[in-house]
Amino acid sequence: MYRDAGGMTWIPLREAASTLGLNYKELGDTALIGFSDPVYEVHTNQSTAITHGKKVTLKDRPVRREGQLCVSLSDLSSLLGTATVWNNQTGRLEISKLPPVQEPAKALEHRSDRITTLSAVDTQQLVAYAKRFLGVNYEFGADEYTKSRTFDCSSFTQYVFRHFNVDLPRLASSQAKEGTAVGRSDLKAGDLIFFTVPGRFKDDHIPGHVGIYIGDGKFIHTWGGPGVQISPLDSGYWHGVIFSMRRVL
Repeated sequence: MYRDAGGMTWIPLREAASTLGLNYKELGDTALIGFSDPVYEVHTNQSTAITHGKKVTLKDRPVRREGQLCVSLSDLSSLLGTATVWNNQTGRLEISKLPPVQEPAKALEHRSDRITTLSAVDTQQLVAYAKRFLGVNYEFGADEYTKSRTFDCSSFTQYVFRHFNVDLPRLASSQAKEGTAVGRSDLKAGDLIFFTVPGRFKDDHIPGHVGIYIGDGKFIHTWGGPGVQISPLDSGYWHGVIFSMRRVL
């Protein structure tokens, strides 16, 4: 935490990310924060930031203090959509759990109509194409694959679907608003599966990770050391944190 001559409190974004247990990455003058993919994006000396793919206007332009990219305490609350407090007694930042992401029902209906008429993709071809990238390294906030040769969870699904002329948004939280909902018993190869991040978001109503169902109770996704990998859906860690399932084909 830094205070300037005018008494304004500036919070390093890296510290905010650490408090929330989220990943943090800087690309030049841009800071990215998120779990499996970048949910928040802030730029040095720019009043416009990004939250869940939507623009947010900051009152005070982010600055650097001792090399760290910082936002004002009030702007941090605006960026995250929740209360942030600097506790002088403990010398620590306190952040309430992050709110769920909501979107009007009409927007969801419009997107479902648009997406489901986009393509008659052979899902087995899509699964085979996704498997070509098994072992490709995971990188939070990964740049375009052709440049970085890495993926994060949503850049992977976006890249695979784009190959079949289906355009998905960049973030898992945005992709989770596309298509139509399906249940586990109706799940088919090519459907998207979204997962929560327990303990980081209020009521766990934010999708923080995404993968592609490939059939036989398995899905392909990228996360951690193994990078792009195949995991079981009906057992193990990921089974316990399923958020939703969507059909976009």
